[in-house]
Amino acid sequence: MLLPLEVLEDITFLVATEDTSLAPLGNLIPLLLLDRETSKFLSFNYNHPLYARIYAAKFDIKTTTRRLGKGRLTAHSLAEELKKRCVHLRVIRTLSFGLESIEPATWMAFVMMLENDGKNERLLLEYAQITHWLKHYWVAISNALEGEGWPSNSLFHSICMWLLCKFYRKANYEQDTLKVLVNAMKLFSVGAHCYPIGHLSWTDYTPREGADDPPSYEMTLYGERVKLTPLPIAIPATISYLGIAETLENKNELPVIGNNLGDTEWNRVFGLIGNNLSKVHTIGSLEGVWEGTFTYTDFMAYNSFLRGSSSNVAVHTPFARHRQTFKAREYVVFEPTTLRVGDTLDAFLPEKPTIKDTSSGIEIEGVEYLAVADLSDEQKEGKTVQDVVLIGEGHSSWGQFRILGRVRPYDGLVCFLKDYMEDDRGMWLYRGYLVGDVDGTIVGRWRDTFSPPVFLGYEGSFMMTRRK
Repeated sequence: MLLPLEVLEDITFLVATEDTSLAPLGNLIPLLLLDRETSKFLSFNYNHPLYARIYAAKFDIKTTTRRLGKGRLTAHSLAEELKKRCVHLRVIRTLSFGLESIEPATWMAFVMMLENDGKNERLLLEYAQITHWLKHYWVAISNALEGEGWPSNSLFHSICMWLLCKFYRKANYEQDTLKVLVNAMKLFSVGAHCYPIGHLSWTDYTPREGADDPPSYEMTLYGERVKLTPLPIAIPATISYLGIAETLENKNELPVIGNNLGDTEWNRVFGLIGNNLSKVHTIGSLEGVWEGTFTYTDFMAYNSFLRGSSSNVAVHTPFARHRQTFKAREYVVFEPTTLRVGDTLDAFLPEKPTIKDTSSGIEIEGVEYLAVADLSDEQKEGKTVQDVVLIGEGHSSWGQFRILGRVRPYDGLVCFLKDYMEDDRGMWLYRGYLVGDVDGTIVGRWRDTFSPPVFLGYEGSFMMTRRK
């Protein structure tokens, strides 16, 4: 070998990274076969810094470095991550359906989207061609619904739904494919009796003592074993279902979560929440005007679901979709609050609370909350939010309504009462999650407020995005 080692290393780096849409390692085979000395110098075990450099060029690393710190991302851990991810991308590309190989590959794809700043998404779309795999998987599930009933509420289904939620708009699926896909999305979205929206029951403000840990998937990430616990399948299914339904009717598509799922979702997935509201809520992320859709069906038809009707009946049951808009004002407190936790059907607020306007915000039952809209960046900086209250008003085709709610500190569940000003429209409890941080989507389910929480109630889905 006549070339200086640093020159050979630069050549290898350029060969591995020249095409940003391809996984890098296959391009290196000719160089590794030049001679024994070259092969040794370029070997994976000998030259971790080279492969770490290739990883940083091919995969997104900026957001992950900010979250984990540079100390976690060593040359060895990045090199190992490079090798592993190239294998997983290849598994997806070859349309593998063997659970032993495709399960870790799909979980890695999900992590890549949590870390995404653009490079990861391109590799998944252009090299792994993940939309082809997702199409085959979900078409198979949808076609089997009539014979197999309600699909299982499995972690693998959940992670595959999260990926479909992120990628179906970029897949250019044909109308016939979308019609098949929407059947499965619909079941996971409207089937509240089978598919909860959160791991902690919507009736609990904090976890009960001795409660079981939520189901999780264990994997190695940057040299450490971690457990991943994404929000249940109902959340991404509702985003996909409502988006596809709008597309099929040739209406304006509902905007959804952007390029990156955000720090909040990262914290939820990796179990970093610890009943710490600041980990699952960004100050001001609920402030502003929101618009979107809610679904409902005939009460008797929905009651048949609760009495055990088949999934095939649910697929063919029509669900109406109505648009709604509301303006929300967010109020926060930075000191431990003494405001008591109310009943779940009152959105965790005291029943019919006394609310007074103050010069800096509002006062609820003697506890002062600050209006986020009036806070400066300096006032927010370094503060840990302890409680979040939501107040607002809006309208739908059913009429004008007011909203009043609270954010659950355990996982950021947004709960609010939607109270129509015309008495015959009643009051409805909305529960959902803000996915995607400040520019994200509030998605979840509404429920009647006259059924006791211990019983299954009349429910539907909803999705709201911030008006641009």
